[in-house]
Amino acid sequence: MSKDQHIKRLNEDVVNKIAAGEVVMRPGAALKEMVENSIDAHATNIVVSLSKGGMKQMQIQDNGDGILKDDLPILCERYTTSKLRQLDDLNSLVTFGFRGEALASISTVSHVMVITKREDEVCGWKARYNGNVLVDGKIEPTAALKGTSIVVDDLFYNIPLRQSMYSQKEADETKYIISLMQIFSIYYTPKGIAFTLKEVPNRTLFKSQPASSLLDSISNVIGASIRPTLKEVHIDVEPDVECPFSADLVFSPKSPVSVSPSLSFILFVNGRCIQHTRIKLGIRRVLEQYYYCSDTNAKSRNQNTFCFLSVWLDASLVDVNVHPNKREVCFLDEDYVVRRIVDQVEAAIEQAVSTQSIGGVLSTRTPEKQRKKVRVDYSQRTIHFGSVESSPAKEKESCCVPSQTSEAERANSAAFTPSKQAHSMLSDYVNETPYKPTREDLQLDSVLALCQEVKRAGELCTHEHDVLQKSVFISCLNDCLLSAVQYENTLLLLRNGPLEEFFYQLIIFNFGCFYKIRFMEKEIDVKQCIQMALDAKKEAGAVDAAALSTLSSFAQMLKDYFSISFETAPDGRLLLRSLPLLLVDFEPFYGYLPLFLYRLGVEVSYSDEQTCLYRIAKELAQFYAYLPTSGETEETEGALYPQLKRQMIVSDRLWSSGTIQLMASTDRLYRVFERC
Repeated sequence: MSKDQHIKRLNEDVVNKIAAGEVVMRPGAALKEMVENSIDAHATNIVVSLSKGGMKQMQIQDNGDGILKDDLPILCERYTTSKLRQLDDLNSLVTFGFRGEALASISTVSHVMVITKREDEVCGWKARYNGNVLVDGKIEPTAALKGTSIVVDDLFYNIPLRQSMYSQKEADETKYIISLMQIFSIYYTPKGIAFTLKEVPNRTLFKSQPASSLLDSISNVIGASIRPTLKEVHIDVEPDVECPFSADLVFSPKSPVSVSPSLSFILFVNGRCIQHTRIKLGIRRVLEQYYYCSDTNAKSRNQNTFCFLSVWLDASLVDVNVHPNKREVCFLDEDYVVRRIVDQVEAAIEQAVSTQSIGGVLSTRTPEKQRKKVRVDYSQRTIHFGSVESSPAKEKESCCVPSQTSEAERANSAAFTPSKQAHSMLSDYVNETPYKPTREDLQLDSVLALCQEVKRAGELCTHEHDVLQKSVFISCLNDCLLSAVQYENTLLLLRNGPLEEFFYQLIIFNFGCFYKIRFMEKEIDVKQCIQMALDAKKEAGAVDAAALSTLSSFAQMLKDYFSISFETAPDGRLLLRSLPLLLVDFEPFYGYLPLFLYRLGVEVSYSDEQTCLYRIAKELAQFYAYLPTSGETEETEGALYPQLKRQMIVSDRLWSSGTIQLMASTDRLYRVFERC
């Protein structure tokens, strides 16, 4: 290119081809534009015929309103439309088309013939177009039925590269068009529109079946066997000044038939089929928190899930003029609108789960383990004394308190007596979700600083880490206040402080991305829990209101960062709805839940970010480190200890504080007994 070459205005033909390439990127895109035009024309029957994947010929015939004869001369010119008169009309737009670019772009890269007839006309009219222009200026009378028929021949004939590319992908393009027609059918068949897709000469690829409801329509398209697994949720948000909307959600957490990826998530906004990544990820995250597929393979799981979401918002909140082929839209105050939609969907699903018997919720109870083991190496789980089955120990109303806390905190916690009855009652109403939500980019400097602090503390303790990693759990001692483990020829005593440190590390390293323990059927009144803690501690109830106010004020932060969810009941009560599930095979001891909620509302300072997040993580870790008493050590040896020794970063603080102590070694015992 010459350095002194001047800027010149592009030829109009070049401009039109560039614009057409943006709007009509593939045969399916051209078909989508024409189907939407038919729907705008109030058609109730739309028939599409293809030849060579739409590259050789594509015809769409409808029984809509038809086109006025006087409009035919400018039908395929750019920026000619009957749906928009001024820019402000975009704020109340309810039709698909508005720019007047679709037919103009199609006629730029193909040969177009239009036959149309209005109901009040005696005959129809035929016109041919090439390069946006009416060929020979002719509009001919012809026999025709009410509606419009558009025939597109030789698509991309004047763009050889694109023609060659899609001519080699006829099968793929046909599949794409089939899925496109299926999506339109799912949404519009219950509204009285029939769709038929044929392949020349006379092969029917798809034909919609009559459907009186959205569930019927989905079953007709995907398969009748999906019907029993479909769940339907309707959301109707009361009008407010910010974001009133209504939505219909239909989903199948585990479809018995494989669902095409193009149909696995369908989103309509104001009747327009669009793609919106943030809404899609948000809704899928919600569904994964409540439901699961037994197949852990991601590809297989996606083939067995289906989700349809239709959202209606005020048209003034939606900008449809952001994408050449209108696949995407933007919202006014997008962060708020997307969050509002996802939150309301989550609330509706949570309510549906709590009131209906919906399958697919996984209960992750630790399976019964074989107790008859005599000796194992460090890569195995436990050492049991002898081979006789241990008898169940007598249940006690006490619980261990981690020694990783200060003396004042231990004394404070000791004043609270947990109830195993409360723990049993709450655990019966727990629904655990087996998949983590997709982690968002939570690059908080304060959390990164806490993570770095833990990593630095463990850099100089490689030997201590090796000791813990190669140790073998033996048993809990002294009502679970202590744990005995073996490392080579030494016996170590753990004062359960490592549990609190382990849970603290799990919290900060998985910050903002936790499994959830959900309380669906049981209402956990936060005020009652805090009052239980106050009664046990024999303190005045004045703190009750302050703790409730604090938890209510910071509920959104606790939910987003720690999966501690609260909900305000219609009568004004604050209810606990979820806690983080830090380990899949381990539940916290709910007898200490009242104390945890009390301390979360009173002991945590919410003024400084890093201090606040640190204290919440420590309180949460302390709550999870409370263990049940003797007779229930299966969780410790089966779920906790193998994870702890594999994942925890060991710091010298655990050794210097006496939390981990050397109890005995065969070398020392040999010296003692040698004197005997």
